[in-house]
Amino acid sequence: MKLRLSYPTKPWIITQKFGEKKVCVKIESPGVPLGARKLREKTGSMCPIGYEDLYEKLGMNGHNGTDASAPRWWPVYAPLDGQVIELVAELERGLGIGILSHEKLDFGDPYGTHYAKVRLWHFQKLNVTKDQWVKRGSLVGWCGDSGIATSPHVHDELKPVDFKPNAEMYNTVQDNGFYGAIDPESYRDNETPPPSIVGSFFGFLKQKTTWT
Repeated sequence: MKLRLSYPTKPWIITQKFGEKKVCVKIESPGVPLGARKLREKTGSMCPIGYEDLYEKLGMNGHNGTDASAPRWWPVYAPLDGQVIELVAELERGLGIGILSHEKLDFGDPYGTHYAKVRLWHFQKLNVTKDQWVKRGSLVGWCGDSGIATSPHVHDELKPVDFKPNAEMYNTVQDNGFYGAIDPESYRDNETPPPSIVGSFFGFLKQKTTWT
């Protein structure tokens, strides 16, 4: 079966695509964690004085997912059927979950057939528990700005994964410069959000760029 992902929230207003490098983080002493540092947008391809590229600092070639703006407390839904295998709170990424597909799926060339692991970050609050099985479209939480974020948004991340003989899970393309993540937008169903949802969303949306 081919991998198909629905949108975690609607409308899907992308503010940073996979692979982009829009964000800089303030240079501080080594003891100051990234999650406690200020963020700034690049001017062209350059960081402002006193700032450095966030993704290079994280050891990546660029952004390893898709960021989409949404108001705080906007509902976030599971983009595929699967099991919640991660329930995490981190200083940098904030509150997040990882959902593993219940079967292997066809990612197409050059990735092949593997399990799909979707990670969603920056929640305000979660509506799931660890090991819970969820259906595509199930409410998994509400949008927030926990972790490194300039305003509420959803960070959506996709990884093809598989298992070693000892049942240890691994990323099949770990050394691709994005810690095994690939562009989730290549697998969207491309549904059109209902006009009523679009209208209510723009009533709340803050007109500002959002990054992770």
